Amino acid sequence: MDMSKGSAYPLLSYDFVKFLLQDDIASQFLQWLNDTYAPEETFYATLNTLPWAPGGYRKEVRHTMGTYLSRAVIWTADSAVCHGKMVRYVCVYGKGDLPWLTSRPQIIANKFDMEFDKEALDCLEEYIRHRTEHPQVDKLNWNYYASLPHVRYYSTLTKNQKSAEYLQMKKKQWLLQQSDGKNTSMKLCFRQRLNNAFDLIYFFLF
Repeated sequence: MDMSKGSAYPLLSYDFVKFLLQDDIASQFLQWLNDTYAPEETFYATLNTLPWAPGGYRKEVRHTMGTYLSRAVIWTADSAVCHGKMVRYVCVYGKGDLPWLTSRPQIIANKFDMEFDKEALDCLEEYIRHRTEHPQVDKLNWNYYASLPHVRYYSTLTKNQKSAEYLQMKKKQWLLQQSDGKNTSMKLCFRQRLNNAFDLIYFFLF
């Protein structure tokens, strides 16, 4: 199994959550990650690439590419200006960030601190409530969403290729590849990509 590293804060579909909780390979992988650093950053990203993961894909999405839809974040290295305060290289939003936030296509804003600037969160909540009561979906940038790599990928799949039966067939094919043609019980072998390298990255970031 090739490992991937990604966000610890994914947006998950109901079917994907069921897959995480019920799939035997997912359970084995979670157990294997027990003694690793920041396993949540490996768990979701790796399982998302498996051929039978509901809604999964092997396309690369990155914050720096503008294709990471889950969270609107300002990091220290970003060109966007943080009008709140930086905490561990991430912007904690203030009132001055509201114009930027309301223009973003992402689903969730990260991060706020009620004790730092309660008004920023209150104002954004009021803005979202108004937008919910007076929707203007025609003003959304639909081209942005349609051009995301994982959206483009799924637009090419047939209904059958998204079905549970098809995904289970993909799992059987994957397991046969892992077993090297043997009919004996299969032993999963995870390809570790240097956990100490992840530790080194975190040392410099945090």
